[in-house]
Amino acid sequence: RTRDAPLIASAYPDNGSDNTSVYLAPVFHFDEPMHSASFVDNQSITVSCNPTPSSGRSCSFFTSYDSTSDNLTLHPMGPWPDNTTITVTVKGRNGNFPFSGVHEATDGIFMTSDYVMYFKTRVSLDTGLVAHYTLDNNTLNHASYLDNGTLVNNPTSSVGISGTSSTAYSFDGADDYITIPNNSSFDYNTSDNFSFSIWVYPESFNDLNGILSTYQTSGANGYFLRINDSNGGLKYGSDSNSIIVSNALNLNQWQNIFVKTKNGSSELFVDGTLIKSGQVSWNNTDEYFSIGCDYCEDGASDSRRFFDGRIDELKVYDRTLSNSEIFDLFYSNRSLNSEELSTLSKVYDVVAPVPGDNGTLNISNLGTTSLGLSWTKASDNHTDNSSLQYRVVQSSSDR
Repeated sequence: RTRDAPLIASAYPDNGSDNTSVYLAPVFHFDEPMHSASFVDNQSITVSCNPTPSSGRSCSFFTSYDSTSDNLTLHPMGPWPDNTTITVTVKGRNGNFPFSGVHEATDGIFMTSDYVMYFKTRVSLDTGLVAHYTLDNNTLNHASYLDNGTLVNNPTSSVGISGTSSTAYSFDGADDYITIPNNSSFDYNTSDNFSFSIWVYPESFNDLNGILSTYQTSGANGYFLRINDSNGGLKYGSDSNSIIVSNALNLNQWQNIFVKTKNGSSELFVDGTLIKSGQVSWNNTDEYFSIGCDYCEDGASDSRRFFDGRIDELKVYDRTLSNSEIFDLFYSNRSLNSEELSTLSKVYDVVAPVPGDNGTLNISNLGTTSLGLSWTKASDNHTDNSSLQYRVVQSSSDR
């Protein structure tokens, strides 16, 4: 052969990436079309894990090749093991593969050598976990079995994020909440590094509805996370300095709120996505920590101070989690259906859908009152193409 052999021109993630999501799907882009039949899982594409996964975890995978974009995607079959180095080898014709046709270009020329890349997944989501209130018909701290909570005015056990009964608490928005004694797991300075994760299912919105708080009496000025308006806005921080974001939550559905604070700067996430960041401040207090209420003592007569809806799975970390950890924490509490599993792969979809025939429309019945429009279907490497939607516009300004 006289021309150059095919190459992997780029890959996602970068080789040597650290602290990646356990749902990451690597993508390899070839510089020219390849024979899709030459991609054979566990033969021409291999994966190794170090350390070897423990029982119940695996590094199993399957691949898909998109001939439109010349992209090979490697999909994990379930999450990768955490804190593990994943090494992917795409074999070339250097004597290391046992059969012909491996990574062969359309004109029969092969990759000349193996392509090897690796990435390391994030640490266990139990690392730095100092408090975990599952709220599964109890108020125990399952991270340490210390600092257990107490029900006030009888919040009722209800259906949680898992869809199972007695796995969350329902709050009436009038006077019930949970208290946890003041302790180091919650008594943070703004200069400390820490994170909170909590699931909420609001059934109504009102400004001042407390989700969690260390601000219970006048002048204490502890920190809080509360509903800020009647449209699902959120406020995190204190009355001195806080993050405020509008339209953060929806009614009657489970949503995850995650907050991380480092050196006085905080980031607020909803369902794994960053929605606001900014400076915060508050005073350290000796007041209890509350769930489902804010300003619970001096504001006890004001029903707006109480959360209306369900709350599940409060986690507290004595460190700030990375964005990939926050993403994984959001999904780790979900029982994913097929649509959500598809969404996971789309998070790493680096190739846009390709319009059929370059987006050109075919027009028939010109000169009549009933024009006919037709076009070649688009294609996308991350769907079965049946869900692609089309929009016909008269001019580019209408897009």
